[in-house]
Amino acid sequence: MLDITRVEAMRGLVDFGRIEQMLDRIGGRFDHIPLPRVPPLAAPLFLEVGKVPVKGRAEDALIERERAALMQAAGLT
Repeated sequence: MLDITRVEAMRGLVDFGRIEQMLDRIGGRFDHIPLPRVPPLAAPLFLEVGKVPVKGRAEDALIERERAALMQAAGLT
């Protein structure tokens, strides 16, 4: 799920601000346990991937990345 979240964040479908707030709220009190298969409560996340774009810092990050790529392609960096 973390990998999917990272990919969706890079595509602008996850709001970085909300993720940061959640991580601040839990303050490192979580366990990462790799599972042999998708847990039942995660299945809806896989079915909804890419359907609902979220505006916010992710969108700004994508715009900045594209701007930097265009500047580099134009030889202006």
